[in-house]
Amino acid sequence: MDISKIKLNKNGQVALFVADSISAFLLYLGLYTMNRNIQEKKTLINAQNSVESFYLADTGVERFLFELKLQINDPAAAPYGAYQSMDYLAKCINDNDCTDEDAPPNDEAVTVGNGSYRIVVVGTNIKVIGSYRAVNRAIELSYTP
Repeated sequence: MDISKIKLNKNGQVALFVADSISAFLLYLGLYTMNRNIQEKKTLINAQNSVESFYLADTGVERFLFELKLQINDPAAAPYGAYQSMDYLAKCINDNDCTDEDAPPNDEAVTVGNGSYRIVVVGTNIKVIGSYRAVNRAIELSYTP
């Protein structure tokens, strides 16, 4: 038995162990970085969907206020007539004569592009819910007639 070969084999095993350890560490580092990037991308997409939902809710608020202004100034001039609650809300503002029990149900969704918004009026509260890719954001308004 040659002692130099035994030493060479032990050195080779140590070198192989070190190489495998470095390879395993680099593999772990690569997988960690890839997982982190995937999580950041998901977070970014969710944030983008949230902003889209909020913009849709804001669009619903603007449309509601526009139609409300038209209906209060001239009840026959409301161009869309999509909101059953317009008459009720105008009655609340103009006559100050409304109760929550009189409020008609109104949760008809209006589709805009890939999203939608829904306007719900109950008493003196207006809630507009924007929906985009299963993310919902709401804007609530209340007023004193």
